[in-house]
Amino acid sequence: MALRDTALFRQPLDLQAAPIENPVVAAAGRVSGARIYVDSNHNHQPDASEFTGVTTDATGHFNAGVLGTATMFAVGGVDLASGGLNGAWLSAPVGASVINPITTLVVALMNTQGQSAAAAQIALKLAFGLPIGVDLLAYDAASQGNADSTAVAVQGVLAQLGAIASLLDDTPAAMNAIAARVAIGSTLDLGSRVVLNAVFDTFSLDPGLIDAMVSANVQFQAANSLASITAAQAGQAVHFRAWSPELEPRVALVDALLASASGITVDVASIQLQYGI
Repeated sequence: MALRDTALFRQPLDLQAAPIENPVVAAAGRVSGARIYVDSNHNHQPDASEFTGVTTDATGHFNAGVLGTATMFAVGGVDLASGGLNGAWLSAPVGASVINPITTLVVALMNTQGQSAAAAQIALKLAFGLPIGVDLLAYDAASQGNADSTAVAVQGVLAQLGAIASLLDDTPAAMNAIAARVAIGSTLDLGSRVVLNAVFDTFSLDPGLIDAMVSANVQFQAANSLASITAAQAGQAVHFRAWSPELEPRVALVDALLASASGITVDVASIQLQYGI
């Protein structure tokens, strides 16, 4: 496919790791070229100096040697299912073998609400009605059976959080706002306009953004299989925001786009014009 300005949209990101020996990054499909950072200076953001040199391969896998040292970030890459760019800045705490919107919310609860990773998991399960026994820092929903009830529940929440991260310019701020509501201890309906207005009341969002979140998340909540969640993601993809070059050094965007494994033919002049590279 030729990548031009109007095609710079992506499906919600869900960076998942399979066995810890062979982690994998995935969205609607696996993500190739996602760059892995480790927050060695503990400033809660992926600095250029913290890039591990590790990127996910053509199947979405990456070297597990970067796990277990500090909070991980995954930035950039190409969703192999949608062909879109990953624009979210997602994270996972030490000990996680998946990186996705749920693990990003765990990190937000730890950093802004002072919760432990274990307490954050419990809070999220209560907020979103997820099975109490599932390990959200290791569970790979996409690799489960199409109609597996736990997989559908977890993937549905991942899709909802991913849609929100995709529609807003600041993934950490969005997750921090959601974390503040999760910490209250009540259930959280991300398909409710009233709830979303309350969560993002200080963001001065265009009402159209809230409408897009509601439209996407109601569909994800109604899905009864992994396939139907993926279909809903594909249908909502046109609403998702484009890549934000501030998420990491701009050269990384160019590297990801030009990677032979991406399968994308790049209109370089168009990219340079849009993003000022």
